[in-house]
Amino acid sequence: MEIRKQKKRMVIIILTVLVAVFAVGGIITAIQLGQMNKLNATACNTSYGQNRLDELKSQGISVTRTIYSDDEIKTDPAKALVKLYCFPNPQKQKSRFIIVCPGGAYSECALSVEGYPPAAQLNELGYTAFVLEYRVGKNGGDFAAVDDLAAAITYITERADEFNVEPENYALLGCSAGGNLVGLFGTEKNGYRKYGVQKPSVIFMGYPWCNPNIKSINPAKIIMYAILNFRGYKGLIGKGAAAAEKQQMRIPWQVTENYPPCYIMHGTNDIIVPIGTHSDVLAEALEKNGVLFSYERADGVNHGCGIGTGTTAENWLSGAVTFWEERVLSGNLSK
Repeated sequence: MEIRKQKKRMVIIILTVLVAVFAVGGIITAIQLGQMNKLNATACNTSYGQNRLDELKSQGISVTRTIYSDDEIKTDPAKALVKLYCFPNPQKQKSRFIIVCPGGAYSECALSVEGYPPAAQLNELGYTAFVLEYRVGKNGGDFAAVDDLAAAITYITERADEFNVEPENYALLGCSAGGNLVGLFGTEKNGYRKYGVQKPSVIFMGYPWCNPNIKSINPAKIIMYAILNFRGYKGLIGKGAAAAEKQQMRIPWQVTENYPPCYIMHGTNDIIVPIGTHSDVLAEALEKNGVLFSYERADGVNHGCGIGTGTTAENWLSGAVTFWEERVLSGNLSK
C-alpha cells in the first residue's frame, strides 16, 4: 500500500513539473511574440509599400498581371489566383529585375508586409521589382508555388521589352516561407533546371524558413514549430506529404557547388524561425560547397521584420544589391 502511494505521489509530482514547465514556456513564448509584433509594426513599414503601390496606380500603370493563360486557368482554376504586381523602375530606364516572394507559412502571401515594401525599396535602389502572389493553403500543394515562380520568370522574360527589363541576370528575393520558395528554386532538382529557365543570378533571403524542424527545449515552441511545419508542408507539398517529400523542403541538404550566390539576413531574436537551426545551417552548407554568399546576422531583430525599418537590419536590402553588383555581376568571386 505504501509503495502504491509513493508511486502516485511521484506521478503527481512529475505531472506538476510538466505542467509548470509548459506554462512557463508558454508565458515566455507569448511575451516574445508580443514584443515581436510590437517592433515589427514599425519595422515592416507597410504604409511605405502601400503608398508606392497607390502612386503607381495613380499614374495609370497596369500594376497587376495574371500570368497564366485562359486555357491554363480552365484546366486549373486556382491559377487565376496567381498575380504578379509590377513596380517599374521609377527612372524609366532599362534595368535588371527582381522577383519578390512574400512569406506566410505557405498558408497566405503577406503582400503588405513582405511584398510591397521590399518592392518599393528596390525601386528606390534603381530596380524593377515584381511581387509574386503564389498559390498557398488549400490552393497549393504539389509544389504549385514553385510552378508559379517558374511561370512568373517566363512571363517576365518573354515580355522583357514591355517591362523595360534585361531578361538575363535576374534576382529572387524571399522572406520566411518566401525564402524557402526562392531557396528551392535555386536547387537543381526542384528549381530552375527542372523548369528549363535561366539560373537566378543571385538569391536574397530574409530570415528564410529553410530547414524545417521542431528543435527546442521549450514545449510551447515545439508545438508552435510543429503547427507551422504542418501548415508549410500542406501548403507547398499537399496534405499527407511523405517524409521524402518533406525532406525536399530542407534547402541546406540540396546545396551543391552549382547553387546560385546568396545574400542572407536573419535576426538573432527570431523565435519563429530560429537562426541557429535555419540560416546558420544554410550558411555552413554554402561554405562547404564553395558557393559565394554573404551572411548578415542582424542583432536583436525578430522574425517578420520585412525591410527592417528602425532596426539593425534596415539596410539589408541595400547590402544585398551591393553584394550582387560588386561581388556577383562584377565577377569578384573571392570570399
